[in-house]
Amino acid sequence: METQLLNKLVFLPPIRPDEPLYSLIARWSKFTGARTTGQPGLNFFGKRTAVATFDLPNCLANFVNRLPKHLDIQPEDLAWHCTMFPYFAAAGHPDRKAAALEAMIKGVGDVHMTLGLTAFKVRRVTRLRFCAVCNRQNFDTFGEVWWSRLFNLPCVLVCPKHGKPLLTSTVDLDDLSRHAFIPAGPENCPENAPPVCEPNGKQLDILMSIARTSEWFL
Repeated sequence: METQLLNKLVFLPPIRPDEPLYSLIARWSKFTGARTTGQPGLNFFGKRTAVATFDLPNCLANFVNRLPKHLDIQPEDLAWHCTMFPYFAAAGHPDRKAAALEAMIKGVGDVHMTLGLTAFKVRRVTRLRFCAVCNRQNFDTFGEVWWSRLFNLPCVLVCPKHGKPLLTSTVDLDDLSRHAFIPAGPENCPENAPPVCEPNGKQLDILMSIARTSEWFL
């Protein structure tokens, strides 16, 4: 009975620029006052045990099936525009890319293993990052802030728009419940947070080039 009642969501926040599904669900949880860590997973994926994956979430078909009827969103749209899939699949073999996309949509298999990410020496970001200038501008424009896909790619250390090092939030995904979606906000993204790096002029130029290329892939 509980699952039947939650077949359709009656409210979904607008998806913000470069926002991953993790952040969208986290903002939904804040706005709706979700009382348990398992509630978002139940509402969006049909199970309380859904893992709050930041980079490559799966069961996207379940997610789409629960969206309000007037929204014309397909699972493929979410994979390409609201996850890190386009970045991690950019250099992959077409067959592997197709298999990973199917795994994300249907919730079958290990997406990270399919894309070969488990063998990468550069590990995934778990301590979420942000740009203080972007946050100020987003708050002035939209009245809120959110997590960014670009800023939480492993190789992106600076904001390509403002040329400043990213800051380290207090949210460490490894320290949280696997089912918890934490929204960005002033309490966990303070402007005096430590930077992820302190590059000199030449290093900053290189990091800016990497960030801009990464943004292009997304």
